[in-house]
Amino acid sequence: MPPAAKPFELPTVQSISLPETYEVDGKTRSLQSLIDDTHTSALLVLKEGVVRFEQYFLTGGRRVPWLSMSVAKSFVSALVGIATEEKFIESLETPIGASRDFEDTPRDF
Repeated sequence: MPPAAKPFELPTVQSISLPETYEVDGKTRSLQSLIDDTHTSALLVLKEGVVRFEQYFLTGGRRVPWLSMSVAKSFVSALVGIATEEKFIESLETPIGASRDFEDTPRDF
C-alpha cells in the first residue's frame, strides 16, 4: 500500500520524561531492559491526542517507513473492541461486512 499523499501529523508538545523503573508483581524492573529485551522499535505516548513522548530504538525515526504489522493488529483489535462495545458491530461472530451498509464506501482504502 502506498503512503498517504498527505499524512496526518499528530500535534506535539514538550516531551515528558519516562521513569527509569516500573513495578510489576511487586518487583522493580528497568524500563530500558524491557525495551531491550522485547526488541522495541519505537515508543510513542499519546495523551488526549497529543504526542507526549516519542523515541525510536531500532528504526531511523519518524520519517523512515517500516512495517507495522503488530501495531496494526493491536490497533485494529482495539477498534473492533470499541465498535463492538458501542454496538457498531453486532458481535465478534458477525462478519464485518454484515454490520453496516458499505455500498457508498470506497473499496480501495
